Amino acid sequence: KAPPNRSRSRPDDEVAPAEHLLGIITMSTACDLHSEDIVHILGAECETLCGSSDARAPCSAAGGCLAYILTLGVIDGFRRRGLASELLRRSIIHVERNMCHVQAVYLHVVTYNDAAIRLYEAMNFLRIGHFVSFYQLHGKPYDSFLYSLYVHNGRPPWKWRLKHLLGFGPGATSWKDWVMSAWSSLWGGDASGPKSPEDALPAPAQADMA
Repeated sequence: KAPPNRSRSRPDDEVAPAEHLLGIITMSTACDLHSEDIVHILGAECETLCGSSDARAPCSAAGGCLAYILTLGVIDGFRRRGLASELLRRSIIHVERNMCHVQAVYLHVVTYNDAAIRLYEAMNFLRIGHFVSFYQLHGKPYDSFLYSLYVHNGRPPWKWRLKHLLGFGPGATSWKDWVMSAWSSLWGGDASGPKSPEDALPAPAQADMA
């Protein structure tokens, strides 16, 4: 004998709770989306780093992959409440926990979007590039900034790190900081200099010069 149906139908006058989409974020690791950006972010071509000659395939677990944030938006009336930062934060956590082959999360942003730029920089994204006429909005060309957040020991190309270290990039250190950083790197983190002939040996290359 079938058990009695214990489900209770909703009364006609009881309205189901409304669901509203307040914000959205979309992200992809497909090579056809990042194949033109990866050399700016990781310093090599997609085929080399992703280990795939098929630009339509997602990145393999061999490493060198990118997670490209395609869309991040919050509807009018619910902005400036931390929703965008929370969507971005949770996406980054997802990448860090579940996508160990990804070395950077990145995005493009139109150069006049100051609020978005402040958000990305507050979340430690680095400005890696500037692309002229990247967007066509309302029939007009607009530039973009490329921002990247490095995860799982990923790092920018050495040319970007050197430029940043020398003080030619946005947010770069001052000449005083550069001298102290270079001296520290040369003597293995001790600004007082070598204390013995062994101490004077060149230190191993630093993992990150930025």
